[in-house]
Amino acid sequence: MKKFLIGTTLLTATVFLPLGGTEVIDLTQGGVRRFPLPEKYAKSQVTDITPFDFSGLKQIAPFGAALADDADALGGKALCLGEKQDHQQNFPMGIQGRTSKKSLASKRLPKNRIPQDEKYHLYSLGQVTLEPAVIFWGHRSWALQQDLSRFFSRTDPGRNTVEVVVSLKFTGPAYVEGSTQKNSVRLDRILLVGKSK
Repeated sequence: MKKFLIGTTLLTATVFLPLGGTEVIDLTQGGVRRFPLPEKYAKSQVTDITPFDFSGLKQIAPFGAALADDADALGGKALCLGEKQDHQQNFPMGIQGRTSKKSLASKRLPKNRIPQDEKYHLYSLGQVTLEPAVIFWGHRSWALQQDLSRFFSRTDPGRNTVEVVVSLKFTGPAYVEGSTQKNSVRLDRILLVGKSK
């Protein structure tokens, strides 16, 4: 167990080390776009990470995360944190350097700021400079994770400064008043937004 200071709150969390996954299509290199980009990012260099690219599922599965079918998600699938985890707290997330142990970005979503429509919304973690070993994490358990290390560029350091944007859906009465769905947090997309073209 490791301890992390997020804002003024000290969290205790297990740090997982996801395995590397398959290469993703980097839209800045002229790859085929599988899904349309939000209009505000259409003129930027964007790396689009979707459930097809999520890595480390075997490591985080024991903590309640799984790739689940979701008709609202890109490609019909999302990384889902289900009822095995506590959903009563505010939702923290961030970017963590795995080697440096530095928090590169963090955000806490208070319950009263979570949309009540049980649909996907984009949340920006702000601009970060990627390190050679770095992960996105979500939930106080850190059970939502995606390794971002393979997007670090040794040859073009300017590409390492990006805005990290995640697409999340919150369901269930822990997040949405009067909901009859199960409590869950779902992640279906991570965008690494670079400079404008």
